[in-house]
Amino acid sequence: MQQAAAAAAPAPLPLEQLHAGYTRLLEDNFNGTFGSNGVAEGWKVLAWGGAAATFAEETVQHRGGSSQRFQRTAMGGDGADVHLVHDLSFSSPGYYRVVLWMKRDVTNESDREKAEDHPVEFSLTSTTSPVKFFGKVTAGVGSGWRKMELNARVDAAGAALLRVALRRLDKAVYIDNLTVYKLPDVDNPNGTAIPASPPSLPQPALLASSNFNEPAAALRGWNVNVLKPATYAVAPSTTAFEGGGSLSFKVSKAAGGDALLYYAFPFRAGRSYRVTLQVKVPSGTTATVVVRNDVSYSTVVRQEVTGNGAWQPVTLQFAYATFQPGSVRVTVNQSNQEVLIDDMKVVEVFKNDVAPANTRDRVPPTLFGMHYNRHSAHHVATKLGANIRRLWNTGSEWYQLQPAGFGLWETIDHPKDPGNLSTTAFTMLYQQARNAEMEGTKVLYTLGYSPPWATASGSNRTDAPRADAWREYVRKLKTDTRFANRIHYWELWNEADYRLFYTGTVAQMLDLAVIARQELGSAPIVSPGLTTETGYAWLEKFLDTPAPSDPRKRGRDLVDIIGFHFYYDPTQPELVAAPIQNLRDLLAREQVTKKIWNTEGGPNCDPLNTGTGGCLGDNPSADEHVSSAARALFVMWAKGIENFNYYFYEGLPYRSPLSALVSPDYKSLTPAGAAYKRVATEWLKGARFKQAYEVRDQPYDEHLVYVFELERENGTPAVVLWSTNSRKVKLPSAWSYTKATRLNGTTTGIVNRELTLGVVPVLLEN
Repeated sequence: MQQAAAAAAPAPLPLEQLHAGYTRLLEDNFNGTFGSNGVAEGWKVLAWGGAAATFAEETVQHRGGSSQRFQRTAMGGDGADVHLVHDLSFSSPGYYRVVLWMKRDVTNESDREKAEDHPVEFSLTSTTSPVKFFGKVTAGVGSGWRKMELNARVDAAGAALLRVALRRLDKAVYIDNLTVYKLPDVDNPNGTAIPASPPSLPQPALLASSNFNEPAAALRGWNVNVLKPATYAVAPSTTAFEGGGSLSFKVSKAAGGDALLYYAFPFRAGRSYRVTLQVKVPSGTTATVVVRNDVSYSTVVRQEVTGNGAWQPVTLQFAYATFQPGSVRVTVNQSNQEVLIDDMKVVEVFKNDVAPANTRDRVPPTLFGMHYNRHSAHHVATKLGANIRRLWNTGSEWYQLQPAGFGLWETIDHPKDPGNLSTTAFTMLYQQARNAEMEGTKVLYTLGYSPPWATASGSNRTDAPRADAWREYVRKLKTDTRFANRIHYWELWNEADYRLFYTGTVAQMLDLAVIARQELGSAPIVSPGLTTETGYAWLEKFLDTPAPSDPRKRGRDLVDIIGFHFYYDPTQPELVAAPIQNLRDLLAREQVTKKIWNTEGGPNCDPLNTGTGGCLGDNPSADEHVSSAARALFVMWAKGIENFNYYFYEGLPYRSPLSALVSPDYKSLTPAGAAYKRVATEWLKGARFKQAYEVRDQPYDEHLVYVFELERENGTPAVVLWSTNSRKVKLPSAWSYTKATRLNGTTTGIVNRELTLGVVPVLLEN
């Protein structure tokens, strides 16, 4: 009898799973030979000017057996540096991406400095002198493994150098899992042809799957995350939804232990996905399947499965909002119950992310809102076209208005004490409300923080307040003659899902909402403004839970408007579409049709986000800062957002160095402020979107053109468009526009239907 041949071992999983249209060029998991100088095979050291470093093979690793340790030991003289480099060769010009995983050495638990205080420079350059940079990122390295991305445009075939350089002496960095791949994008020498209507979209693309049909590969891509010490069992099973097998998982939750299954996947910001799988859960048991952001630990989308002993389908459809890595996770909610999973698929779904949610109505005045958070320093607001003024973090919160006790209110004529803001809280509130009235601007007032005396703890202003104290507070602001007609919209709380601002429960917030509705009558109430990190799950519970003090009412019955906080990266503000779409999907599932307001948002440049360049040094560019609010406004209105309160007018340097809309002396607008004003008072004011769409040269290109066709307030047609990279475009023959106006107000004629676009929007009109 002939013996059957052993099944071939499955190929190892790639270090980086790629999206459709990408081409893998190189992988290095640092598991090979290290030289006598401690440098991994394929890498070398370039040092000059007295700079020096040490290198070593380390067992600390992201994935695999080892990693590269790199520590700078001498800065050297002026211009000195030491680089760890890898030779690369590109067969053609084009767009490339390099991925590395890095973490900083942490010798003890108290060593938890901010990652941005430990910058690493990561670049792709020519091999010849003078050195040409094809791409460069400076980003912070934290105490946990962080995915570092470098995007580069290489302008000719040939050799190149990948370089890693440290900017501090005192901390070593570990490097692991290098992947280099080519993006599908190419520069079209004839220019991108802009169609007069939305182009067709690619079919969904399968990116990853697990069918568990090969016992040797049963755990392929799946891992166990032990949350608390627990005994668990994970193994192949011959019970399958289809095919030859499935994956069995069971965990003992004795003594508080817990564990879960997860499948890591490099979801990309702004992309839409559908994750499907089959689960078999015993009767009386529940399992939860989630997609999670693995840096913030926030849930993107979830589905709970109640067991019936049969196979049940799970479908999670979502837009991914960040460049941080994510995973599909399966949790068994009861102890010692076997759950089976089978036929998991990750599919990219291609959509027109800026298709207008509303082509009927015109842009409402409420879309343009503002925070003036240093109002006491200038008492003026240069005319920007903002029609809503949100009062939060303005020195006029509840704990400042009523610091001493029940019935004891500060007054607007109290002597100003610079050391105690509470003595001027009513003055500040009155000045803000009065100035808004004089400008014809409506006020959105955010209720809370609690005065400590009004809470059960007596010490924490983030606690939910007592009902009687809350009622007195709301009634005071509603009936006081100084404010009665000057506050037009009432937001229940700021970021109630975030424990920095609220440590009460959803049930307690519902009771506060009941009182607010009783006291405010028909005045518009906005739900607590929530974050994109943990706000979705909080909102679901708020919408569906009966209020303990009035079980007839749920959150959906108590508020008129849904409030959320959508910040955006100024390098790619269009990606704000993803978290907005997730909120719209949630509300559709909940059958809630209320207006959506972005009650707080603005440019938020994350120094840890290498997917958009790291946001340190000269990134974002001046053009990106100037244009980001304008681009975000177009996308937000397309996605159905009816209010966006920019945070904030005077600028927030640590989130975006050029975010201020007014000069430091408060007398003139910055370029970003002038751009905001042009959009709010001219381009978008009273406009109606007819259609909006994205244009790519090839179906899977990352760089694209955004096109918004609109009818302006006076009824004339116009188009606003921009590109995420510099490119020439050819306008469609169906358009007869004769002039192009840049966001800075300069106008030029259109010749041969050709334009050069970049990140700054252009208005086409006659």
